[in-house]
Amino acid sequence: MYLGVDAVGIDMQPKKNHLPLLSIYFISFIIVGNIFVLNLFVGIVIDKFNRLKDRMCGYALMTRDQKEWIESEKQMIRLMLISKKNPPLDPKRLIAFQIAKHKYFEIFINICILFSTIVLSLRFYKMSVEYNRMLENISYVLTFIYNSEAIIKIAAFNMDYFT
Repeated sequence: MYLGVDAVGIDMQPKKNHLPLLSIYFISFIIVGNIFVLNLFVGIVIDKFNRLKDRMCGYALMTRDQKEWIESEKQMIRLMLISKKNPPLDPKRLIAFQIAKHKYFEIFINICILFSTIVLSLRFYKMSVEYNRMLENISYVLTFIYNSEAIIKIAAFNMDYFT
C-alpha cells in the first residue's frame, strides 16, 4: 500500500504520499476481498453441510441412538393426548375450579401482572415517603391477589397445579 501511494510513474523516483487517495482503494480492496473470501468459505461449508444432511435424511451429525430417540419423540408428539381436568366433586373445590377456569379470572391475573410491572418501574432515587408508602401498599395488594390465585388454583386442581 505504501509503495502504491508513493508511486509517481514508470521509471520515476517515488515521492512520499504522492497519491494519498489511493490508500482508500487499497483499504476498500482489503475489506471487500476479506468479506468476499469469508462469505465464499462460509457458503461452501453450509452447502456441504446441507448436502450431507439431505443425503442422511436430516440426521447429518447424529448417532443411530439419537436418530431412534428423535423418531420416537416425533411419534409421541403425534399421539399426544390433551388431558381433560375433571371438575372436583366437593362443592367448595368445584367453586374454586369454576373460578380458576373462567376466562375473566385469567384476564384479571394478567392485568395484575402488567400492573405489578408498571408499579415496579415507578420507583426512583429519593422518593418521598408518601409515594414510597403508596407503592408498598399497592405491592401488598398485588401480593395478596397472587397468593389468592395460588390458593384458588391449588384448591381447584389439587396437586396438578404443580405439574
